[in-house]
Amino acid sequence: MSAMRHMLDAAAWRLGGVSRGLESMRRSLTVLAYHRVLPAAEAAAYPLANLVVTREAFEGQVAWLTRHAEVVTVREGLERLGRRERPARPMVALTFDDGYSDSAAHAAPVLEAAGVRGTFYVATGFVDGTPMWFDAAAGWWMRRREAGGSMGRSGGETVGDLDAEILFHAATLDSWLGWLKSLPPAERDAALAGVGAGAPPANCAAMSREQVRTLAEQGHEIGSHTVTHPILTRLAPDALSRELVDSRATLEAWTGSPVAGFCYPNGSWSPEVRRACIDAGYAYAASTERGRHAAGDDAWSIRRRWIAMPSTTRGGAHRDAAFACEVVGLHDLMRRAARRRGRARKPEPPAATVAASPVAEGRNPLAAEAVHA
Repeated sequence: MSAMRHMLDAAAWRLGGVSRGLESMRRSLTVLAYHRVLPAAEAAAYPLANLVVTREAFEGQVAWLTRHAEVVTVREGLERLGRRERPARPMVALTFDDGYSDSAAHAAPVLEAAGVRGTFYVATGFVDGTPMWFDAAAGWWMRRREAGGSMGRSGGETVGDLDAEILFHAATLDSWLGWLKSLPPAERDAALAGVGAGAPPANCAAMSREQVRTLAEQGHEIGSHTVTHPILTRLAPDALSRELVDSRATLEAWTGSPVAGFCYPNGSWSPEVRRACIDAGYAYAASTERGRHAAGDDAWSIRRRWIAMPSTTRGGAHRDAAFACEVVGLHDLMRRAARRRGRARKPEPPAATVAASPVAEGRNPLAAEAVHA
């Protein structure tokens, strides 16, 4: 977190901005989006920094939430909104995407120790043994960087042996993951095989079926995150239906309980995808759009707030002010102001530059922060 952000957070805390934000949250449900919760040493080694929070920081975040909010599952929060309840403290739900084993090993125990429960969106194919492609891709990129950029397809060839397009996109982790995400799955997998990306790092394993079942038995909400974690807007109707229906049926078989909730992989949805979620029997679906969910808002496009270390900690350590400013939405105001300043400073590029850019060719390198959700 930058020194300026820290100063603004501290000022908002002292001047009552957080208190006013908490009061305004009582009229809605605030949903926080997490992915991985790992001990500090493992978190430091995980290449997708915006997808991980240390267990130590998470413990501080949960402690702050239980002092200032009612921590609920998404399903409970929506039901209470539907009854037009206005609780004494704001309702906040914590969600965990994908189904990594640390959800059971680290996130759930912290929640349970605090006497609260979370919502876990599980990709059933991941649990059944298909790793997440972005973990393998990020692992290869990190190994290549550590080798000085000289690692080729199998780790022994020189960088000159790699395809020029791969070299172009592998310049940064953001551009590498963004380009891979833009490809159809078969082409993406071929590109990863072509560079010898191999298996993901060892600490990227999924939960077991038994762990999913245990979470449900302990009172956590289990929701679907599809079977294979595809970008749903690119699927044909029959494939889309299979991802939604099969994952829900599988989770219900594992847990013995109905599955009401869904989370769009990568936050990608459309009116057609939304309609398919309803047809598949889901009562709600979560997106990655920032904001809160108020009574009467569309239940199949629930907004969430992404919790990442850079915006909620200082030097990796939990800070009440930093986390609180993210939760109540003050950081959104800071981001919008920063974007306005950036647009004001940025000159328009020449037309020829635009025509030749990766963005113009449909290969827009997307930020690693938004690579999957």
